[in-house]
Amino acid sequence: MKKTSLSGIVTVVILAGILLSSCSSVTATGAISVAPVQRGDLEVKVSADGNIEMPLAVNLYFDTTMFTPPYSGRIKDIYVEKGDIVKAGALLAKLDDTTQKLAVESAQYALELAMNNVVQTVCCGVNRAPGFYCDAVAFLRFEFARKELESARTFFQTGNYVDAATQISLAKFDLEGSKKFYSDPDYRRVRPDLIDVTQAAYSDYDIDLAIERMSAEIDNLSALQALIKAGSYDDALAGLQTMLDEMDDTYSVVKRLNHLPDNATYPDTCTSYTVLNEVMNSVDLLQDIARQKDFDGVKFAETLATVRHDLELSEKILDENISTYRQGLNMKTLRDYNINVQSAIINLQRAKQALLKTELLAPFDGKVVDVNLRGGDMISQRYTVTGIPIDSYVIQLANVDSMRMTGQIDEIDIVKIADKPLEELTPVILVDAFPGKQFKGKVTFISPFGPTQASSIQYYGTLQPTVSTYKVEIALDPQETAYLTGGLTATAEILIDTRKGVLIVPNGAVGGGNGNYSVRVLKDEKTGVIEQRPVTVGLQNRTYTEIVSGLSEGEKVVLDKAAVPAKALRK
Repeated sequence: MKKTSLSGIVTVVILAGILLSSCSSVTATGAISVAPVQRGDLEVKVSADGNIEMPLAVNLYFDTTMFTPPYSGRIKDIYVEKGDIVKAGALLAKLDDTTQKLAVESAQYALELAMNNVVQTVCCGVNRAPGFYCDAVAFLRFEFARKELESARTFFQTGNYVDAATQISLAKFDLEGSKKFYSDPDYRRVRPDLIDVTQAAYSDYDIDLAIERMSAEIDNLSALQALIKAGSYDDALAGLQTMLDEMDDTYSVVKRLNHLPDNATYPDTCTSYTVLNEVMNSVDLLQDIARQKDFDGVKFAETLATVRHDLELSEKILDENISTYRQGLNMKTLRDYNINVQSAIINLQRAKQALLKTELLAPFDGKVVDVNLRGGDMISQRYTVTGIPIDSYVIQLANVDSMRMTGQIDEIDIVKIADKPLEELTPVILVDAFPGKQFKGKVTFISPFGPTQASSIQYYGTLQPTVSTYKVEIALDPQETAYLTGGLTATAEILIDTRKGVLIVPNGAVGGGNGNYSVRVLKDEKTGVIEQRPVTVGLQNRTYTEIVSGLSEGEKVVLDKAAVPAKALRK
């Protein structure tokens, strides 16, 4: 608050006093304090006492919900140190992921088994070798990787860098899994004569090309992760777009290696019935054309060709139904197979998510405040009943560019700002550790609820009620917070109103209330004559009061009430 100096406050000693005849004046004896009425600037401010906080300061833990018995894990490595500046999405630490990778492989095998059951039973297995359709899962994981990178591109474009980094990690897992399958030496020994007779045998060249391109794409993903760690998000987005374009060529290679047929007609009696209905409609149309006076031979021939095609399609579907049902399949079994495939895909995705949880990513740009654990340390799955981790955090991260002051305003002052728009409030923050320095800020929140402290405090058996306080939050200007740290004691002064060049007196000089105010004016220092005079007051802060009328500049008002007899304080 701007201090208005009243250097004229003095103590006057009255040696003798004579009571005057006027009922509005008295003669005082003893020592009294007086202050001159003078012009000055008056500011009304609301104060809030509190502390400096870092709203974006978090303790980072590994998500241990994916742990299996004995419900513990070992930290593989910590990639940052205290004081490091990191960007959102950067890899901070990693757990040993051996168990999680085995779970992904197990889920992949379960998916292969589910798909083999469908292919063997549905695709007229006499011409195929279902045991080798497992490469369809490798192809499926490559497609997963493409979709995940497309999602990462969308997240980059919307500025959601953490989710973009997550999708890139998932895509890397899928590409590594797909590459591992094609790199298996046993895959090259699959006999071409066991493949579908209508499908060309694959060559070693395609296998080598697929492995080479996938290896390059995995390296590109590692480079993208490095760009994210450095905060080069635009470069990462550009590199991702280039990679997606190149993956189209890899997709063509992997597609040639895929044994799962695309054009297999699955048994569907309902489809055959629908086709036959179309045939009947076409036959009716043929009859109408034949009865017409002007016979349209071209249209008749086209319709007849359509009828023939539909009949052949229906016959093919029914033949496959007969072949499939002879192997014991029915619609329920087929549906069960399809459900098993979808369940296996879900389990594979769940295993990939568990693998992803072995990586600890930075949720925002910030500074590493503390590294609490080291590579090789064990962590376990322990939580309180409210879900709070019991074990120590791994890394503490804070955004030092985002600082705020959180304080409390008492119930007397809150009414002065409760109805004002936040943007009109101009606070100044004073930090005890930086005497004389003022920090700028913006009020972002004022609580409408003011709880009291613990009900009350007792002194000598007397109940002392507490005053309600209201929480206020003030965002500090990032340009001024370079040397501030969380926890510093601070006071915010919020300017409410101001007056320039008005008559002011100390608050101790004004008495009365409910619109009726008065002051005591020292008429004569020698005789000690004091006059009680009504005044009209204006703005008031914690120290001074504006006098609108009733006093003149230079007059002296009495501050010390005890020096004047109570009976004399009357008009």
